[in-house]
Amino acid sequence: MKKAELVFIPSPGLSNLVSTVATAKLLLDRDDRLSITVLIMKLAKDQTVDNYTQNISSDSNTPSRLRFINLLRQEETAWSPTSRTFMFDFIDNQSAHIREIVSDLIKQPNSQLAGLVLDMKAMAQV
Repeated sequence: MKKAELVFIPSPGLSNLVSTVATAKLLLDRDDRLSITVLIMKLAKDQTVDNYTQNISSDSNTPSRLRFINLLRQEETAWSPTSRTFMFDFIDNQSAHIREIVSDLIKQPNSQLAGLVLDMKAMAQV
């Protein structure tokens, strides 16, 4: 039987990742046929995300059907982290890699992509 695969894509940074993982764990506890992949966008100098995912992955209470894929770490030299469009540019630069990973997941014989869950916080400044 094929497993249903959900792909979660939270905003860069730790805050959205924590709530994404909590939601993923709740869903996995409710249905054994489900597996969840979390695609992680990391800023170049952010180590907190790495520490968090390592702790979650090594926790014996974390279901084995929850996995993390780190997207390519983007260098911040191409744009200014203080610009108004920095986060939009950062996320946009990840889109090709996300497409590639999702395409690979679709090709997996034992799972079927059930959906993409995007958790993007409001980034517009007034």
